[in-house]
Amino acid sequence: MRMIAQLVKFAVGGGIGTVCHYFLLMAMVNRGVPPLAASGCGMILGAALVYLINYYLTFSSPKTHFNALKRFLPMACVGLCLNTLLLGCALNYFSLPLPLSQVAATSGQFMFGFFVSRLWVF
Repeated sequence: MRMIAQLVKFAVGGGIGTVCHYFLLMAMVNRGVPPLAASGCGMILGAALVYLINYYLTFSSPKTHFNALKRFLPMACVGLCLNTLLLGCALNYFSLPLPLSQVAATSGQFMFGFFVSRLWVF
C-alpha cells in the first residue's frame, strides 16, 4: 500500500512539474525558440520542482540533498534524453502536433522516473 501512496504523490508532484514544464515550453515556442530546446528548458524547471516535491513529500527522504542530488541528476539527464528522443520522434516521424507529442514523451518517462526515484534516488 505504501508504494501506491507514493505513486499517487509522485503523479501529483509530477503533474505540478509538468504544468510548469509545459507552460515554459509554450511560452518559449511562442517567442520563436525551437520546440526541442524549449522543451529541454521546461523540463529543467519541472525537474527542479519535482525533486523538491519528491524529496520532501513523496518519499520523505532521509538522505542528505548531496546524496539524493548525486543520484537525481543522472536520472534527470537520462529523463531529458528520453524526453528529447520521444518528442523528436513524435514530431518528426509521426507528425503529431506539439502538445500531443509532449504528452506522449512525458507519459513515456513517467514509470521510468517513479521506479528509479523510489529504488535508487530517494
